[in-house]
Amino acid sequence: MTLTLLNRFGIRSLVGKTRISRHRRYGFMAIIAMALLDPYTGPWTSDQAAHLARRTTFGATPVQLAALTAAGMSAAVDSIVDYAPVDLPLENRIVDLPSGTTEYDRIKNPVSDRDVEGWWLYRMVHSTQPFQQQFALFLHDHFVSEWDKIFSTVTPEANNGNDGSIPGQSCIRTSGSLPADPNRRGAIAVRLMRDQHNIFLTLGHGAFKSLLVAITRDPCMLIYLDNRTNFKTRPQENFAREIMELFSMGVGNYNEQDVKEIARALTGESVNTSCLLNWPYSYFYAASSHDTNPKTVFGVTFNSSVPGEDTNKVIDLILQRVSNSTVSPNHAVYPAASLYMSWKFLTWFVNQGIAISDEAVKELADFFYNNTSAGGYRYNVRETLRLLFKSSFFYESQHRFKLFKNPAEYVVTALRALELDDPSYAGNVNNWVREMGMKLFDPPTVDGWAHGHTWINASGVVARFNYANRMSTSVVLSDTAIDSLIEQHIHGYDDDAGIASFFASRLLLDSLTFEEADIFMQLFKDIKGSATTTTQSIYRKKVRAALHLTMTMPRYQLK
Repeated sequence: MTLTLLNRFGIRSLVGKTRISRHRRYGFMAIIAMALLDPYTGPWTSDQAAHLARRTTFGATPVQLAALTAAGMSAAVDSIVDYAPVDLPLENRIVDLPSGTTEYDRIKNPVSDRDVEGWWLYRMVHSTQPFQQQFALFLHDHFVSEWDKIFSTVTPEANNGNDGSIPGQSCIRTSGSLPADPNRRGAIAVRLMRDQHNIFLTLGHGAFKSLLVAITRDPCMLIYLDNRTNFKTRPQENFAREIMELFSMGVGNYNEQDVKEIARALTGESVNTSCLLNWPYSYFYAASSHDTNPKTVFGVTFNSSVPGEDTNKVIDLILQRVSNSTVSPNHAVYPAASLYMSWKFLTWFVNQGIAISDEAVKELADFFYNNTSAGGYRYNVRETLRLLFKSSFFYESQHRFKLFKNPAEYVVTALRALELDDPSYAGNVNNWVREMGMKLFDPPTVDGWAHGHTWINASGVVARFNYANRMSTSVVLSDTAIDSLIEQHIHGYDDDAGIASFFASRLLLDSLTFEEADIFMQLFKDIKGSATTTTQSIYRKKVRAALHLTMTMPRYQLK
């Protein structure tokens, strides 16, 4: 019945459309003679506040939405972007989780890919700074590392230990050594992924240069893009290429000689994997591997005897690079990194169809590079996002409900908005997010995930509907929770309009259209059938059906 109703909503129009590729979106557009990023001065109602919440905080409860509305636009945005590096209430919550239960032990001390995926999903649901988690998701899609590569790189010998207690240990220590542990390899890989994630949480919204430096020396990234095997006698170019193409400037703004020279400059940035040191998998600078000869990048020649200084010079040159490329006319005026990253911000938070040549990209890049009023440095991520979220462009009606929720957003938004908790993040929740097409900490390519209509494919839609079914069962939505709605939100068993409105206000942050409301009323009529009275059991069926229907509506797939 749900699929039939969804066809009436128009779900078929969302299925089978192709994603516009990253490279094809580079096209010329007419320059609009206005300041798109001027502050928004229109009405500030729950509609505008809801748009802000959908894009930045995995939605909102009615109380949270009311607070954003009452605060006014400027204060509402500030309350979202000004998060602390550490979410102390969240950390305390996790510390207080009871030990001795399989689920909570996996969240507190993850040792596998499924564990760490559940660990992050739990954090998204319970964070008191949801934009911090949303932006970490953006950065994870931007600075890609993949679990499979990391785990396969960590030596299986780590599980054997090095204390001499079992045969086959690769090294033996006489003091402070490690016994065998079947989970050590997984725990090391988890730590590497979590440490990178912590970079996103703590440095992501600060200076982009600091973030780029940290990622360049992050053991997880050094392993994933092979810079730990980048030696002066045998340069490895993977990281050198991706730090430009994917992490900072985009294609078309460098040449192959730049790649070779940057690879030479990055020699020595490595990872310590010593068995004798208990497999630390920590960053270290291997001076003996560094190429000490002069390098020339973008026409600038440099060479430093200070360990790691060549890396810092490379990042400075990347961030200053005005490429004069044919990617867009603006590449003759602004550094390529300012344009590329501004475009990435706009396509994640505003509209995926924005071209890199768009006027909004130019305006945001101008601010991103040239504004030093807050913090005293260029490339201030927090202030750039603040400007974007306070801009007229961000609140234009053409951008409402235009971005597709990725699988994590689909699940996390529902749990947060309904103030529900799933009992199995590392198991069932994680399984369904994977079935929807997203394996956290393991994007499919170095380019991250394909977004937009790509999420709405046959298997992904079925997985979404199946998780909606799980949400609507007593596993997540208990009878007690359903009955409590009557006391707070719904006026009795026969308040069909109240049931539909409850889920629309929380999951859509909007009221239902007439067509949508009619479908809910028909659903309730079908459930009641020939019954002459509205009983508690029928009421519970209606509530569960309404939750399932709302989560399978086309509008809930959008944000």
